Amino acid sequence: MRRSLVSLCLLLAAVALQAQTTIDTPVATVRLTRQEVISQRSLKTDFDRLETVAKRKLTPEERRQVLDMRINNALFFQFCEREKITATDAELNAQISSMRSQLGPSATDANLEQVLRARGITLDLKVWARQQVLLQKYIQTKQADRLKAIAQPTADEIIKEYEFNKKDYFLPEMARVSMIYVDLKDKGAEDRKKALETLNGLSSQIKANPEKFGEFVTRALPGGMPYKASSKFTLPKTADAVRAFGQKFTDAAFTVKPGRVSDPIESAGAQLTGYAILRVEEQSPERFLGLADLIPGQSRTVQQLIQYKLGMERLQNTLDQIENDLLKQLRSEATIKIVDEKLEF
Repeated sequence: MRRSLVSLCLLLAAVALQAQTTIDTPVATVRLTRQEVISQRSLKTDFDRLETVAKRKLTPEERRQVLDMRINNALFFQFCEREKITATDAELNAQISSMRSQLGPSATDANLEQVLRARGITLDLKVWARQQVLLQKYIQTKQADRLKAIAQPTADEIIKEYEFNKKDYFLPEMARVSMIYVDLKDKGAEDRKKALETLNGLSSQIKANPEKFGEFVTRALPGGMPYKASSKFTLPKTADAVRAFGQKFTDAAFTVKPGRVSDPIESAGAQLTGYAILRVEEQSPERFLGLADLIPGQSRTVQQLIQYKLGMERLQNTLDQIENDLLKQLRSEATIKIVDEKLEF
């Protein structure tokens, strides 16, 4: 029995040692200013993170791309150490906060990490933020002239872009409406009966005196009434509008004449489930926006939007080229040895 236990312990130790040796085996070494080892353990963590998001195994080409990114990251951080480009904790936190806010007011660091993984970025959040801050500082201090040299879009380029993508500036038929409504989401039959009685009563008063509609809206906006109101919002004649408010509601917005008030109608959509009375303020036909037209809901024109988009594309192309040029230079200076070409682990 003792001999069996000893044999079992030796066997387990050998298996553990073999596993540890395998997972700690160097895959590549990188040296710009100092020797840095990329191990199977660290690379497998990257593979696992991306495969969890993709819900599949990475291809050999994708695994090689991950290794290349690890090599590039190592080179860039060593370069920043050499050039004394640094980032403070406050700058890292600001970078993370800025990116998180773009996801929405309730976004968390975990949400931001999910976005990074979906983009193929395997770095931990703090490390990624540090990389971004350092890259920004490098560009601002070492490559400012290339940014200044970016040409602004010309009038001809803006017109060409507009004509080529004119479909992007198509506006469907639109209606601007105000409404008095009762939201009945998760309510029962008795509540529906009371809501319809309330709106029928309001409808009778409005028919007798159309000015009453505006009074009812004004009373309801602060709250505290058995009904609610929404004033002058724009509704497009699209499938999205039908999903949000239901077919009957959407049809009424485009069949009731401007200035007129509808009877109580049922709304059965994702945004409103209940009953509503509409007043159609304005209707406009479908059309293509011209260069001088304002973008709906914005304070800039189509021309200004196109100019901004073209300018941002040129800026991004320049930034990508600066990064690629730097990495190409660092790879030519560095000593890079790839030990495991297959990456089968």
